[in-house]
Amino acid sequence: MPSGHAVTARDLEAAEERQHVRLESGDALVVRCGWPMTPDPERPMPGISLDAVRWMHRRGVSLYAGDIGDAHPDLDPACPLPLHRVALPMMGLPLIDAAELDELAAVCAELGRYAFLLTVAPPRIHGLTGVPVNPLAVF
Repeated sequence: MPSGHAVTARDLEAAEERQHVRLESGDALVVRCGWPMTPDPERPMPGISLDAVRWMHRRGVSLYAGDIGDAHPDLDPACPLPLHRVALPMMGLPLIDAAELDELAAVCAELGRYAFLLTVAPPRIHGLTGVPVNPLAVF
């Protein structure tokens, strides 16, 4: 994925076609673009667009996990940080930021399967707004 690319609904639908999957209401969306966890502040980073967030809402996505999130710098000054300012607070969409997905992608490619059960069990701590988690993909 090129620097500064805005991931759109069309990109997500193209990925569904390539992987022979269909995202249904209640599914988690896991997006791997192969970008490093700590971006180079001098290099624009791709990110999820507001169009993609709207698509997630229409599809009833229950959770977003990705190695990319909001773009750096913002792709749309009219709506900066669409995952953290729209999806999370307005849609109540849980986010797994900076997911390490290389190993998962390798297993998916080896099995030829891109659908799996994703289990995430965050600790129950009153007033918590963010916590490290260890998601598990079960095939």
